[in-house]
Amino acid sequence: MQYLKTSVSYTFEKAVQECETFSYYDELVFLYSKTGQMKRALYLIIDRLKNVHKAIEFAKEQDDPDLWEDLLKYSMDKPSFIRGLLEQVGTAINPITVVQRIPEGLEIEGLREGLTHMMKEHEIQYSISSGVARVLRSEVATAQNELRAGQRKGIKFEVVIQEQEHVDIQVKDVSTDPDNPEPNPSHPSTAHDHRSSRWKH
Repeated sequence: MQYLKTSVSYTFEKAVQECETFSYYDELVFLYSKTGQMKRALYLIIDRLKNVHKAIEFAKEQDDPDLWEDLLKYSMDKPSFIRGLLEQVGTAINPITVVQRIPEGLEIEGLREGLTHMMKEHEIQYSISSGVARVLRSEVATAQNELRAGQRKGIKFEVVIQEQEHVDIQVKDVSTDPDNPEPNPSHPSTAHDHRSSRWKH
């Protein structure tokens, strides 16, 4: 396997032929995955390796709905795979989808335990999601309150006309603290030939 991962001196066809001859199924899965033949790789995991855990992890890594569909389809005549799906799939598949696909009358050892485990997984996930949603709602509410407070805050403009063609403008926040009343606008005044006016917008 290490040789296949690190070497570039082999051809795909020759490598597949050698692996099939000696039943190197893990290596075949790697080769098919490397060339984009995901369904073929999944089928090898299920049919040759018969490893439900590896099949589930492979489907999770690819994150392809079609692969999950193939995994369900390939597993429905294999009781051990069905139980493995119920116990190990976590929240990747809706438990109702799995249960509805189980053939009627099929005997599955440990079915009750598998169903119980899957439902607990989803209950935990729902609790986590609900908690995250509450935190996000709280953060949004805080941000909205800060935005509204900023919108209500007054702004004081100070325009000082120093010369006929020169005007200085200063902008300052006005405190909204009820214990510190807002200053009243001052009337125009003249000093040293400078005129100034103040108003709150």
